[in-house]
Amino acid sequence: MSQTVRALCGRPPYFPVRLAESVATKWVSSGVWTPSFLSENLGDSLTVKRATGRFFMYAEASGANGMLPDSDAHKTDLVTLKPRDFFSKVVDGDPDGHRYYFTAPVMNLIPKLMPQVEEWPSLDLQEAEGVEPWKCIRPYLSVWIGGQDVTTQAHYDVANNVFIQVYGEKEFWCYPPSETSNLHVFPDAHPRARKSQVDFDRPDASLFPRFANLPPPLKFVLRPGDALYIPPFWFHHVRALTPSISLNVFSESRIKLAAADAFQVPLPRYLMEMDPAYRAAAIQLFVRALAPRLGLDPTALLADLLESRYKPLFGAGHTVYGRRDPAALAQLRDAMRVPAASGAARVAELPAEVRREVEGCVGRAAEGAAAHLGRMQSACRAGEAAHAQGLVETVAAHLVELWAVQLLGAEQIYDQLSAVLMAAAEDDAQQQ
Repeated sequence: MSQTVRALCGRPPYFPVRLAESVATKWVSSGVWTPSFLSENLGDSLTVKRATGRFFMYAEASGANGMLPDSDAHKTDLVTLKPRDFFSKVVDGDPDGHRYYFTAPVMNLIPKLMPQVEEWPSLDLQEAEGVEPWKCIRPYLSVWIGGQDVTTQAHYDVANNVFIQVYGEKEFWCYPPSETSNLHVFPDAHPRARKSQVDFDRPDASLFPRFANLPPPLKFVLRPGDALYIPPFWFHHVRALTPSISLNVFSESRIKLAAADAFQVPLPRYLMEMDPAYRAAAIQLFVRALAPRLGLDPTALLADLLESRYKPLFGAGHTVYGRRDPAALAQLRDAMRVPAASGAARVAELPAEVRREVEGCVGRAAEGAAAHLGRMQSACRAGEAAHAQGLVETVAAHLVELWAVQLLGAEQIYDQLSAVLMAAAEDDAQQQ
């Protein structure tokens, strides 16, 4: 059954909802959001994404800000085209076989068209009321344009997302955050963080064994005038069934605000000043302090993080969409010049005074982070417990990664976390 944004405002459900929005029908009937109109009204040129395959995903600059190197496989190029040429390739296809995709905030792209969509603020879920403005994202309207079969790889966004189809058809496959491990997302230290590593067309079971456990998705086909609400942290794999034009509004969510507060819990300065050999032990203590507060097993949390996110990259060869890339793997190995695992100290090896100080630091930080994650969980409604728990597990794994990258460095994180997991498993065995 379709609902309206107005009915969801204030506390939206934590699952995707098909919407019935009168503004969607109005925008479709305006005739503005069509290839013929836009090709003549988007100025002299557009900078668009071009790829040889059908998959598109946003990526940070490889190696920037301490990130892991990325592969050139399935690289997206930026090309400048006249709007008429772009829409010709979108509608009729490119003789060279390339796929094209374009997105931009409407206000930045075509301000003169904003009066045609003046109702767009009505698609804000209004969860920012009473929150300091500097903490909140400002809602905005974006346009998404692509040819038939153009696909956005499974990923999640952290804001509320109201998506409206104005031309052509799109299919959405939606998965809850509890499926993060089965989707084998790229680590936070990777340029393609938040996206699935798996080639959905040709999944490699040897690299991504958990993908076989992925349940059937919630499927939605959107036609002109249709709308869909996608909650924060819900994965969506989106394919254009025909040449397609869509609009969407991202707006603030209480879940995102609580997660952001957890990420803002400061890393104790004392830990950054520790001997590097002790920092892996600090990570282990942090996980021990955080996980039980969230109803999670510390060792299982670490194992899940490594097996689902890092092992496909480091353990079996660097991959993009499931394809092994020896050149990128060599680049990763070159970056890992220090055999980090050999320098990782066990918790039991910490001097007594150091251990007391570290336990105090990480305990206070874990308590603060867990409180924020509990607030995030409480933003979900009764009856959404499974989705809420998956949300907590996903964000907790991100928090552990954040600490690990800051304390250990992205280039050493797999070796170091492997050592931490091994030590944690040994400690568990000794306590049994």
